[in-house]
Amino acid sequence: EDQTLSWSGDASLLRESQDELSFRARGTIAGDYQVACTLGEGLADETPSELSVIPGPPAYSETTVTPSVVQATDSATVGCIVYDAYGNARVDVAATFWAQSLDGTPPLERGLWFDETTVSAAVADDYWIFCRVAGQIAGDESPAKLSVLPGGAYSWSVTLPDLDCYAQDISLPIEVMA
Repeated sequence: EDQTLSWSGDASLLRESQDELSFRARGTIAGDYQVACTLGEGLADETPSELSVIPGPPAYSETTVTPSVVQATDSATVGCIVYDAYGNARVDVAATFWAQSLDGTPPLERGLWFDETTVSAAVADDYWIFCRVAGQIAGDESPAKLSVLPGGAYSWSVTLPDLDCYAQDISLPIEVMA
């Protein structure tokens, strides 16, 4: 009969070391787990211990932009989620975001503005939006892209020639600024 000491627990728990009477469990997925020792096939601990695994330090973040395509001066909502190295969300860690044009032009020159949760741009272009955690190396290595399309005209003028009579099919000088 097999008299090997073993243990039972969630498959996400890793058994790191073992001597004759002990095991070391390491968890990577946050949550509460039951761990029990077993001897052979018939003897099992009826009072398993509870092991709590908490998320580790911030390792990376993910950025979302909704909608990802807007017209000039319309705003989009930005979401930042911070994770540990094993993909556990760190809801207790605050993240901020930064917006940058793809060519590196300073934000104010592109009419970019943002607050805690929204971003907007006055100049039609594509922009990178990425989250960051203050005091941490954790950041977004694959930022979200916001595409800003030209908006409606904001200024237009017509200069008519000073004539007593206008001929049919005459072209008028019209300027539209978008």
